[in-house]
Order: sequence, then C-alpha cells, then structure tokens
Amino acid sequence: MDIVRDTENNEMQMVIATIDANGEIARVAGEVTPLDDDINGVEGEVKPLDDDINAKAVRFWAGATFENRETAPFRVTQDGSVVMSKATVEGVIKAISGTIGGFEIANGRIGAIPDEPNVDYGGMGFTNHMMKYSDFDDLNKSHIISAIGDNVNPGNDVPMLARFEYIDNKNGDELVSNGIALKVKCRPGYQHPWYVQRALDCDGNVYGIGQRAVFDDGYIGKPFINIIEEHIGVAHAYFFDTIESSLSNIRLPNKAMIDKVTGKRDITFLLYLQVGWLGNNNKIRILGVDNGCIFDNNCNRPNGGYGWYEMAQGDSMILRYYNGNYYTVQYRT
Repeated sequence: MDIVRDTENNEMQMVIATIDANGEIARVAGEVTPLDDDINGVEGEVKPLDDDINAKAVRFWAGATFENRETAPFRVTQDGSVVMSKATVEGVIKAISGTIGGFEIANGRIGAIPDEPNVDYGGMGFTNHMMKYSDFDDLNKSHIISAIGDNVNPGNDVPMLARFEYIDNKNGDELVSNGIALKVKCRPGYQHPWYVQRALDCDGNVYGIGQRAVFDDGYIGKPFINIIEEHIGVAHAYFFDTIESSLSNIRLPNKAMIDKVTGKRDITFLLYLQVGWLGNNNKIRILGVDNGCIFDNNCNRPNGGYGWYEMAQGDSMILRYYNGNYYTVQYRT
C-alpha cells in the first residue's frame, strides 16, 4: 500500500497495489480525508475516484491482464455482478432467469429462444405442466405440435394429456410432403399369446375422422383345435391357407376366456374366419362350446348341441360375440 499526502488540501491518497499472475500491477485508488488535522491513523472519510463510482467497474478478476480485466473470464464488478465464462458448478443451483445451451429460463418455463423477436415461442419447451415442441408457419397455415402434459390444449373445455399434430398446407389443400404424427411399434422377436405384446392399448372411446387402412397379420396359417382360444386377445381375423387333414376342429373361446382378456367387461366384437384356396376337399369345423354357443340367423344352434359350422376352401364366416354367445352375421359356402 502506498500513501501519498496532499499538504495543500490536508488529504491523503491511498493506493492499493496487487500483482496478477503475469507480474503486472493492478491499481485501485481512492481518497481519504482525515476527521481532523492529524492525518496519522486510519480514520477518515473515503472519497472514491470517478472510476470507483462506476457500477460496472471491475473490482477483482482472474484470467486476464489489468488492461483486459473488463473481458476477463472471471470478474466481479462494483455492483456485485459476477461473470464466470469458464465455470464448473456443482451442487444446488437456483436460477430465476437466463439461458442454458440456447434454452431460455423464465416464468416457470425452460425452452428454445425464438429465432426472431416478437414471435411465439417455438422449438422445445418445458414447464411445470407440460413438455412441448412446436413449429408454426402462419404464412402457409402449417404447423407441427408434439406435447405431453396435464393439459396440452389450453383454452379448450376438454383437457388433453397428449397432442401430436402435423399440418402441411403449403400448397392449399394439396399434400406436398410426407408426415406421420404418431408411430407406435411393438414387435417382439418371439411372439406368444400368453404374454402381453401390444403396440397400443386403449381403454375408452375411440374417435376419428379421416381415411383408415388396417392390415391384419395376426393369424395366417393352419387350423388347430385351440388356435382362436389362444389368439383371441390379439387377433379377431383368421385366414386358413392350409388344411392338412380331411376335417380339422376349431373351438370357439368360452365366456371365461373372453372375460379373462377383457377384465369381465360387458363387450361385443366381430370374429372373421376365411378359408383360402386349398386344391382339395379338406374342411374345418367351427365348434360352439358351453358358454360359447353358436346361433344362426333364427337364433337356433346350427347342427344341434352347442352349434357348429363346416368350412371348405373359399368359405367365409363372420360371427358377433356377446355375453357367452356367437351370433351369425355371415356364413357363405
């Protein structure tokens, strides 16, 4: 510390010198006016120099010379602000606002910063209510939305937990690009009806507008006595392309089997059976069972007992199940 006395004004100037890593001197200066004529001692009124009252004046720093202290990677300014451009921080961090890796933090939201000012937030965003990605093209009335949360359709009377939209209208009503809003896939290497293997499991009403294409590959092959019983939880359409014996029996699932799959719900469904070209006269016999009887269009059990039908090549059948009974919708031979 160097002390220089100003005899004329009875003041002294105090200079504090520090040496940085490069061996250069950094100076922080101020004036001290003693309380009386005796300037001995340390009491007095401190008068900062002009630079000292600048809120952005760098008070201490690291990683730069004295001349470059205002751009040092670590610096603390007069107003208490801290800059650490090479920081590694661990532990509890409480950030009210700012940016991390191009994501903005503010107002309970973490998300991408808009590319242009005064536009709606786009890109990926997170709040305490939802996770959302959006991309809007107002000029062409096109947009992409992917969102999951407690209500991803605010302002609507019906809460929505998930939302996936792909709207491409750049050329009027003409589709100009490919797009899939949601793809769900579950293809285990070993598929077995005893295990739950479902790409989509819906419990509730299903509503849709648009075109629909469903391609069944649930069961295509030979008939076995329990083939429908085993696969009723995953397939309601059966195509038999081979019948090796002159007559092969197939049992229909009874009510207990249906209840096990559906959780004893009061349900109904259609069962589709088709025999393909065989090149022979072999047949299959569809057997009704106890609590799984077959009824014809007059509500009689065809061929007595629990009801049964025979099918040869080219024959088709549609049955409607309800409450332990199968009602004939179509039987063509």
